[in-house]
Amino acid sequence: MANGRAKVGGQTGVNGYHYKGGQYLPSTDIPPGLLTKNVKPLKKEQVEPYKWELQPSVTMRSIYTVAYSGMIIKNGIATIHPLYNHDEDWSFGYNGIPNTKKITIGELIDLYNSGERWINAESPA
Repeated sequence: MANGRAKVGGQTGVNGYHYKGGQYLPSTDIPPGLLTKNVKPLKKEQVEPYKWELQPSVTMRSIYTVAYSGMIIKNGIATIHPLYNHDEDWSFGYNGIPNTKKITIGELIDLYNSGERWINAESPA
């Protein structure tokens, strides 16, 4: 079946859905409206002061980027900023999608000090 526009009177597309005359026909068998989420490509994030790396996956966030306003780094060791409590909940997400996981600024700092640089920002299903 050739792609392009539906014939006058309507036509069934390769995905099995009916399209009115003149509508563009699909080139895949994916139902209409399913591909609405815009997935952004990988980007670079700061993982340490003045050090940038490419994300391992779209849902991964740099611990430094997530927690930089709540921590102070001296001699490569992160400590909590005096304005914050160690058990204070910290929220973050990816691509504008909020995360529902609970994590504290203290846990983020402990992960950073143990050598971790990335955290999965995807909410558990």
